[in-house]
Amino acid sequence: WRTFVYGYLTDCKRFEFFKATKGKKEDNVVIFYERTGVLVGELGWSTLRTFTCQDDVTLGYEDVSILGWTLQSWLGTGLTSAVFYAEDNSSPKVHAVCKVYLNKANGANLRERERVALDKLSVFQCIPRVVAGAPANSACGRSVLIMTPRGLDIPIEIQPPVSAYAPIVLALAHAHANDIYHNDIAPQNILGVIPTSGDVTIILNDFGSATGMAQITSNASCLLYTSDAADE
Repeated sequence: WRTFVYGYLTDCKRFEFFKATKGKKEDNVVIFYERTGVLVGELGWSTLRTFTCQDDVTLGYEDVSILGWTLQSWLGTGLTSAVFYAEDNSSPKVHAVCKVYLNKANGANLRERERVALDKLSVFQCIPRVVAGAPANSACGRSVLIMTPRGLDIPIEIQPPVSAYAPIVLALAHAHANDIYHNDIAPQNILGVIPTSGDVTIILNDFGSATGMAQITSNASCLLYTSDAADE
Protein backbone atom coordinates (compact mmCIF):
# COMPACT_ATOMS: atom_id res chain seq x y z
CA TRP A 1 0.00 0.00 0.00
CA ARG A 2 3.02 2.32 -0.10
CA THR A 3 2.63 4.88 -2.87
CA PHE A 4 6.26 6.00 -2.95
CA VAL A 5 9.74 4.88 -1.87
CA TYR A 6 13.11 6.60 -1.60
CA GLY A 7 16.45 5.10 -2.52
CA TYR A 8 20.04 6.14 -3.12
CA LEU A 9 23.30 5.04 -4.66
CA THR A 10 26.70 5.95 -3.22
CA ASP A 11 30.39 5.04 -3.17
CA CYS A 12 30.71 7.03 0.10
CA LYS A 13 31.96 10.06 -1.85
CA ARG A 14 29.21 10.65 -4.39
CA PHE A 15 25.49 10.29 -3.72
CA GLU A 16 22.42 10.21 -5.92
CA PHE A 17 18.93 10.06 -4.43
CA PHE A 18 15.80 8.73 -6.10
CA LYS A 19 12.07 8.78 -5.47
CA ALA A 20 9.77 6.20 -7.10
CA THR A 21 6.06 7.05 -7.04
CA LYS A 22 3.21 4.75 -8.04
CA GLY A 23 0.63 6.34 -10.31
CA LYS A 24 -1.61 5.76 -13.30
CA LYS A 25 -1.17 6.44 -16.98
CA GLU A 26 -4.00 5.58 -19.37
CA ASP A 27 -5.59 3.32 -16.72
CA ASN A 28 -2.33 1.38 -16.23
CA VAL A 29 -0.36 1.37 -12.97
CA VAL A 30 3.09 2.82 -13.65
CA ILE A 31 6.09 3.95 -11.59
CA PHE A 32 7.38 7.51 -11.99
CA TYR A 33 10.99 8.23 -11.05
CA GLU A 34 12.67 11.42 -9.83
CA ARG A 35 16.38 11.92 -9.19
CA THR A 36 18.52 14.57 -7.52
CA GLY A 37 21.58 14.27 -9.70
CA VAL A 38 24.98 13.55 -8.14
CA LEU A 39 25.69 15.19 -4.76
CA VAL A 40 29.36 15.18 -3.75
CA GLY A 41 31.01 15.01 -0.35
CA GLU A 42 29.51 16.95 2.55
CA LEU A 43 26.29 17.80 0.67
CA GLY A 44 25.66 14.11 -0.04
CA TRP A 45 26.33 13.05 3.56
CA SER A 46 24.13 15.86 4.87
CA THR A 47 21.25 14.79 2.62
CA LEU A 48 21.60 11.18 3.76
CA ARG A 49 21.60 12.28 7.41
CA THR A 50 18.40 14.23 6.78
CA PHE A 51 16.72 11.08 5.41
CA THR A 52 17.69 9.02 8.47
CA CYS A 53 16.02 11.59 10.75
CA GLN A 54 12.58 11.40 9.10
CA ASP A 55 9.58 9.68 10.64
CA ASP A 56 7.95 6.64 9.03
CA VAL A 57 5.05 8.58 7.51
CA THR A 58 7.41 10.99 5.72
CA LEU A 59 9.22 7.98 4.26
CA GLY A 60 5.98 6.48 2.92
CA TYR A 61 5.24 3.91 5.63
CA GLU A 62 1.94 3.52 7.47
CA ASP A 63 1.20 2.07 10.88
CA VAL A 64 -1.03 -0.91 10.05
CA SER A 65 -0.94 -2.36 13.55
CA ILE A 66 -4.35 -3.50 14.83
CA LEU A 67 -5.48 -3.04 18.42
CA GLY A 68 -5.45 -6.39 20.23
CA TRP A 69 -3.99 -8.29 17.26
CA THR A 70 -0.58 -9.12 15.80
CA LEU A 71 0.07 -9.63 12.09
CA GLN A 72 2.42 -12.61 12.04
CA SER A 73 3.15 -13.29 8.36
CA TRP A 74 2.13 -12.25 4.88
CA LEU A 75 -0.03 -14.79 3.01
CA GLY A 76 -0.54 -13.04 -0.32
CA THR A 77 -1.78 -9.98 -2.17
CA GLY A 78 -4.81 -9.75 -4.44
CA LEU A 79 -6.52 -7.05 -6.45
CA THR A 80 -8.10 -5.32 -3.46
CA SER A 81 -6.11 -6.37 -0.39
CA ALA A 82 -3.01 -7.78 1.23
CA VAL A 83 -3.67 -10.84 3.41
CA PHE A 84 -1.87 -11.75 6.64
CA TYR A 85 -1.93 -14.53 9.21
CA ALA A 86 -3.03 -12.86 12.44
CA GLU A 87 -3.28 -13.78 16.12
CA ASP A 88 -5.13 -11.95 18.85
CA ASN A 89 -3.38 -11.08 22.09
CA SER A 90 -5.59 -13.24 24.33
CA SER A 91 -4.90 -16.65 25.81
CA PRO A 92 -5.65 -19.06 24.26
CA LYS A 93 -5.01 -17.22 21.01
CA VAL A 94 -7.44 -16.88 18.15
CA HIS A 95 -5.76 -17.80 14.85
CA ALA A 96 -7.22 -15.81 11.98
CA VAL A 97 -6.70 -14.20 8.59
CA CYS A 98 -6.58 -10.43 8.24
CA LYS A 99 -7.28 -8.58 5.00
CA VAL A 100 -5.77 -5.09 4.77
CA TYR A 101 -7.49 -3.19 1.97
CA LEU A 102 -5.16 -1.49 -0.49
CA ASN A 103 -7.51 1.30 -1.55
CA LYS A 104 -7.62 3.57 1.47
CA ALA A 105 -10.36 5.81 0.08
CA ASN A 106 -12.71 2.95 -0.85
CA GLY A 107 -11.56 0.37 1.69
CA ALA A 108 -14.55 0.82 3.99
CA ASN A 109 -16.98 0.11 1.13
CA LEU A 110 -15.03 -2.97 0.03
CA ARG A 111 -14.89 -4.24 3.59
CA GLU A 112 -18.60 -3.75 4.15
CA ARG A 113 -19.51 -5.55 0.93
CA GLU A 114 -17.42 -8.56 1.88
CA ARG A 115 -18.59 -8.55 5.50
CA VAL A 116 -22.26 -8.54 4.46
CA ALA A 117 -21.72 -11.45 2.06
CA LEU A 118 -19.91 -13.51 4.72
CA ASP A 119 -22.53 -12.78 7.36
CA LYS A 120 -25.34 -13.92 5.04
CA LEU A 121 -23.53 -17.23 4.49
CA SER A 122 -22.27 -17.72 8.05
CA VAL A 123 -24.49 -20.81 8.55
CA PHE A 124 -22.13 -22.77 6.29
CA GLN A 125 -18.96 -24.28 7.76
CA CYS A 126 -17.23 -23.93 4.41
CA ILE A 127 -17.49 -20.11 4.46
CA PRO A 128 -15.09 -18.02 6.61
CA ARG A 129 -16.58 -16.13 9.55
CA VAL A 130 -15.93 -12.54 10.51
CA VAL A 131 -14.44 -12.38 14.02
CA ALA A 132 -17.05 -10.68 16.20
CA GLY A 133 -15.82 -7.49 17.85
CA ALA A 134 -12.54 -7.36 15.91
CA PRO A 135 -11.37 -3.87 14.86
CA ALA A 136 -12.43 -2.60 11.44
CA ASN A 137 -9.40 -0.33 11.01
CA SER A 138 -5.66 -0.31 11.52
CA ALA A 139 -3.86 2.38 13.51
CA CYS A 140 -3.49 4.54 10.38
CA GLY A 141 -7.19 4.23 9.52
CA ARG A 142 -6.86 1.64 6.79
CA SER A 143 -9.82 -0.78 6.61
CA VAL A 144 -9.20 -4.37 7.74
CA LEU A 145 -11.35 -7.50 7.95
CA ILE A 146 -10.40 -10.29 10.37
CA MET A 147 -11.82 -13.76 9.68
CA THR A 148 -11.48 -17.35 10.81
CA PRO A 149 -10.38 -20.00 10.15
CA ARG A 150 -6.95 -19.83 8.61
CA GLY A 151 -6.94 -22.32 5.74
CA LEU A 152 -4.25 -24.76 4.66
CA ASP A 153 -2.92 -24.89 1.12
CA ILE A 154 -4.26 -27.65 -1.14
CA PRO A 155 -2.49 -29.97 -1.96
CA ILE A 156 0.76 -28.90 -0.29
CA GLU A 157 -0.43 -28.77 3.34
CA ILE A 158 -3.53 -30.93 3.10
CA GLN A 159 -5.00 -33.48 0.65
CA PRO A 160 -8.78 -33.64 1.15
CA PRO A 161 -11.02 -36.27 -0.46
CA VAL A 162 -13.25 -35.19 -3.34
CA SER A 163 -16.33 -35.61 -1.13
CA ALA A 164 -15.09 -32.77 1.10
CA TYR A 165 -15.86 -30.26 -1.67
CA ALA A 166 -19.61 -31.03 -1.75
CA PRO A 167 -20.62 -28.45 0.92
CA ILE A 168 -19.25 -25.65 -1.26
CA VAL A 169 -21.79 -26.55 -3.96
CA LEU A 170 -24.62 -26.26 -1.43
CA ALA A 171 -23.28 -22.97 -0.10
CA LEU A 172 -23.01 -21.51 -3.60
CA ALA A 173 -26.54 -22.63 -4.46
CA HIS A 174 -27.77 -20.80 -1.35
CA ALA A 175 -25.62 -17.77 -2.19
CA HIS A 176 -26.97 -17.53 -5.75
CA ALA A 177 -30.54 -17.88 -4.49
CA ASN A 178 -29.83 -14.85 -2.29
CA ASP A 179 -28.18 -12.80 -5.08
CA ILE A 180 -24.59 -13.32 -3.91
CA TYR A 181 -22.07 -14.28 -6.61
CA HIS A 182 -18.49 -14.97 -5.58
CA ASN A 183 -16.95 -14.00 -8.97
CA ASP A 184 -13.48 -15.28 -8.12
CA ILE A 185 -13.67 -19.03 -7.55
CA ALA A 186 -10.16 -20.30 -8.24
CA PRO A 187 -7.79 -22.93 -6.78
CA GLN A 188 -5.96 -20.32 -4.68
CA ASN A 189 -9.24 -19.36 -3.00
CA ILE A 190 -10.12 -22.92 -1.97
CA LEU A 191 -8.37 -24.03 1.22
CA GLY A 192 -8.67 -26.82 3.77
CA VAL A 193 -8.94 -26.93 7.56
CA ILE A 194 -8.96 -29.76 10.08
CA PRO A 195 -11.47 -28.99 12.86
CA THR A 196 -11.48 -30.72 16.24
CA SER A 197 -13.71 -33.47 14.83
CA GLY A 198 -10.81 -34.61 12.67
CA ASP A 199 -12.72 -34.45 9.37
CA VAL A 200 -11.32 -32.21 6.66
CA THR A 201 -13.41 -29.13 5.87
CA ILE A 202 -12.98 -27.21 2.62
CA ILE A 203 -13.48 -23.44 2.80
CA LEU A 204 -14.22 -21.05 -0.05
CA ASN A 205 -12.16 -17.96 0.66
CA ASP A 206 -12.06 -14.33 -0.55
CA PHE A 207 -15.50 -12.84 -1.13
CA GLY A 208 -13.88 -9.50 -1.96
CA SER A 209 -15.30 -9.59 -5.50
CA ALA A 210 -18.78 -10.78 -4.49
CA THR A 211 -21.59 -8.92 -6.26
CA GLY A 212 -25.26 -9.22 -7.11
CA MET A 213 -26.69 -10.21 -10.48
CA ALA A 214 -27.55 -6.61 -11.37
CA GLN A 215 -23.90 -5.59 -11.06
CA ILE A 216 -22.74 -8.56 -13.12
CA THR A 217 -25.17 -8.00 -16.00
CA SER A 218 -24.43 -4.27 -16.09
CA ASN A 219 -20.69 -4.92 -16.47
CA ALA A 220 -19.96 -5.32 -20.18
CA SER A 221 -16.52 -6.80 -19.46
CA CYS A 222 -17.96 -9.63 -17.34
CA LEU A 223 -18.84 -12.75 -19.33
CA LEU A 224 -21.54 -14.59 -17.41
CA TYR A 225 -22.00 -18.31 -17.96
CA THR A 226 -25.55 -19.37 -17.12
CA SER A 227 -27.36 -22.70 -17.38
CA ASP A 228 -29.18 -21.38 -20.48
CA ALA A 229 -25.88 -20.56 -22.15
CA ALA A 230 -24.57 -24.01 -21.31
CA ASP A 231 -27.66 -25.62 -22.88
CA GLU A 232 -27.11 -23.65 -26.05
